[in-house]
Amino acid sequence: MFIGHKEPTVEEINRNITLLLDYPWFREIFENKEFREIIENNQDLRMIIGRENIKNIKYYPRKQLKLRSIIMNELFNGIKG
Repeated sequence: MFIGHKEPTVEEINRNITLLLDYPWFREIFENKEFREIIENNQDLRMIIGRENIKNIKYYPRKQLKLRSIIMNELFNGIKG
């Protein structure tokens, strides 16, 4: 049986963004005004961030790299589009 992802709430998304700010690579991205606007307004990117279990990515470097890659791709697509 397929179980879909639940949609994260605004509070969950904002909590995950706050947790991600502990990571230097995300803090550097978030301090860039243009990238911050994309993170704040791009619903697809916000859903991706909201669905992740940010508390556990410090234990799984591959998950952190994957999330970083997804965020970077979304940001650069946001700049192009």
